[in-house]
Amino acid sequence: DKLYVLRVDLGKETRQLCAGIKTWYVHEQLLGRNVIVVSNLKPATLRGVESQGMMLAAEKDGKVELLAAHKSEPGDHVGIDGISAGKNQITIEDFSKITITTKDRIAIYGSKPLKTPHETVSADIDDGAKVK
Repeated sequence: DKLYVLRVDLGKETRQLCAGIKTWYVHEQLLGRNVIVVSNLKPATLRGVESQGMMLAAEKDGKVELLAAHKSEPGDHVGIDGISAGKNQITIEDFSKITITTKDRIAIYGSKPLKTPHETVSADIDDGAKVK
């Protein structure tokens, strides 16, 4: 199977996520890793298991790399300068309409990088990878 069921520390709470990354990552590579999670996503049931968010990864030409924020803490907000964070839950369909790609190993929306309070969000993948 390609799906992991993960418990992810979001700072003030722990969430269960389903992530289809088993093809690219072994369990040990995920332990203790800082990842980027869409936490305002409406829960969804995948293969009978509730997923309470989505871990973001960049994909290009069959290569998949998780987005990273190595200097950040669990629960740090990820944002884009000039764009206010929404408080409402969104659907996976809403999120899929947003185009986030990579440039110079940085995750970008339009021409603006995704950032935490401590750093720019990165992905070890070539330019033009699609974040999903």
